[in-house]
Amino acid sequence: MVLVNELKSSEIGASLDPRFFEVLPTVCESCGSPYNLNLALTELSCINPSCGDKVVMRIRKICEAYGIKHFGESSIEKWVEAEGIVNPLKIFDVYEGKLLGGLTDTLSDKIVPQILACRSMKLWEFVANAQLPYIQSSAKTLLEGYSSLEDFYSDMEDGGVEFIQGKLGIKDSYDNFGNPIVSVQAMKVFTSLEEYKEELLEGAEYVTFIEEGNLREYLIVASDEVGGDFKTKREFYNFIKQRYSGLVDFTIGSSVTKKTDIVVWKGFDGTEARLTTKVKRAYELDAQGVEIQGYTAKEFIEAFDEALGIK
Repeated sequence: MVLVNELKSSEIGASLDPRFFEVLPTVCESCGSPYNLNLALTELSCINPSCGDKVVMRIRKICEAYGIKHFGESSIEKWVEAEGIVNPLKIFDVYEGKLLGGLTDTLSDKIVPQILACRSMKLWEFVANAQLPYIQSSAKTLLEGYSSLEDFYSDMEDGGVEFIQGKLGIKDSYDNFGNPIVSVQAMKVFTSLEEYKEELLEGAEYVTFIEEGNLREYLIVASDEVGGDFKTKREFYNFIKQRYSGLVDFTIGSSVTKKTDIVVWKGFDGTEARLTTKVKRAYELDAQGVEIQGYTAKEFIEAFDEALGIK
């Protein structure tokens, strides 16, 4: 990455058509901070992590991750501006009956209960869904064995990039002279975690982390239609995590594999539903002798309620 206002005088800039710089913005319209440009000259990014546009976009992505509805981009913009939000994780700083600045009472009453319902989560889920660069797909591996964000950061800062490499299972590599080569991926992850450290630590104060103990763990994959009263699979995921919190441990999978325990799909009881790739894969594995249980959302809840003695 290179600052746009420094590109023109660089070796790369000297090789470009001067008209390129006539149309290329140098500062962010939202916050006035300088723009970075990637070396492929295809992507502009504001260098300010607290840029208003970035904050709004991340909050929108957080809402998508937790299935929070009725909080669209325009409403988020109003809330961010009214309350001066610079940390997207401030979304979790709510209480029953709280009114969100810039929004109507009716809209607040729709949004706040949804946020309250998803404030209990595993530590790695909190970090994964914080929408940080280079972190989402590696959060579970990085946070394995930790119940405290402070403990994780203490170990990370003591161990440096090598600690991240070890957690991610990246093997040591050396140049022709025997000098260790730092993994680019591990460096990006380390830098991102350091940059957003204070933001994560503040956000962690607003949520409750679920201890990963000796609970039975199920790897679940839901198709687009799960049935029952659930309009989306995210609504279903949020419901079962809250209903069975402390009783069983659910891990959500993105695709059906031999490790998948349960697939949830509206069509398993004969109801008409789109046959998705996930369901087709479940049937293929079943034909191969792989034991994967199929449920509709209603059947799933009935089965787990009975097994766990919930009435």
